[in-house]
Amino acid sequence: MAKVVKAAKKAKLDRDGLTALGLERLIEIALDEAALNPSFKKRLNAALAGIGGAAGAANVAKLIDSRLNALEKSQTRIRWQKERAFGNDLDSVSASIIKEFGVVDPGMALERLIRFVFGYEGISERVNDSSGRIAGIYVQACEAAGRLALTVPADQQAKIPALITPGLPVMDYHGVRTLLAVRIAAALSPDVLKVWDGTL
Repeated sequence: MAKVVKAAKKAKLDRDGLTALGLERLIEIALDEAALNPSFKKRLNAALAGIGGAAGAANVAKLIDSRLNALEKSQTRIRWQKERAFGNDLDSVSASIIKEFGVVDPGMALERLIRFVFGYEGISERVNDSSGRIAGIYVQACEAAGRLALTVPADQQAKIPALITPGLPVMDYHGVRTLLAVRIAAALSPDVLKVWDGTL
């Protein structure tokens, strides 16, 4: 009777699978993708900029501030042909703030993430988000802001309400500012919340 040979187990796209792929092959794939995908390239640049402690944090801040400035200043309507690429770029900005900047300096990262979310009204006027994908990116950013706030050192938490309060009087047609405030408030200490409540 012929011996049945089992097929090799297919590697999965997870940590174990990528580890088995090897560093050199991963570097090659990352460089190829960066050459084809501008959003991925920006994410890699943000990660590289974060290397080097305080100097790295300043470099990441500079990169992210530049991208936020560009988003805030632009008023160009996004045509449907470019909506996917635009969404990818927004996702890249959010991910860079949360995953690259957040591990270097949570307080500074949270400040940029709040600024990113506050820019949603302007973004929503530039794109027809019939699929809800763009809104989803901002909702996820709000959820991530709550988690990021938990990592901000206790002695820096008192500065957080002042970053949010100026944006609250604005008519919140889409609810993202309210969601942002609720998620961050849930992460703050009772003492900070008490002081914040007194300023509202």
